[in-house]
Amino acid sequence: MRSLSHLPIIRRFKKHPFWLAITTAGAVLLVDQLTKLWATSAQLVTFNTGISFGLLEDSQRAVSLLVMITLVGLLILGFRKYVQSHPVETGLFLGGALANVLDRLIYGGVRDWLPLLVVPYKNNVADWAIFAAVASIVISQLTTQETAVS
Repeated sequence: MRSLSHLPIIRRFKKHPFWLAITTAGAVLLVDQLTKLWATSAQLVTFNTGISFGLLEDSQRAVSLLVMITLVGLLILGFRKYVQSHPVETGLFLGGALANVLDRLIYGGVRDWLPLLVVPYKNNVADWAIFAAVASIVISQLTTQETAVS
């Protein structure tokens, strides 16, 4: 499987991967915040002050600090490593992470509203962007390794 960078609209940005990553991050941030605004007005939102699936719910300060440290570390390491080879995925991850950090700073927790069908939890567009970024990079790395071994 190829990375998302093979799509026609994305190929136009190939010479400017940094701007493709920043544009993608901005789009994710905007869509996430707009959908959370809508979900809040429709009273579909639950606030997650913990991490994924509500873990560490009672440790709001520790979670916020952990999230910030992790985000800074991933930005420094990941941005340098992946912006050239996976600009869309870098933008998806960055936009999703920033959207959830923005929620933590403004609301004290992440606004979740998209129900998961298999488990009784909710998530949001930012979570899906982060998941898509990580899944795409992992699949790309695995298929690259398989090709190298063959």
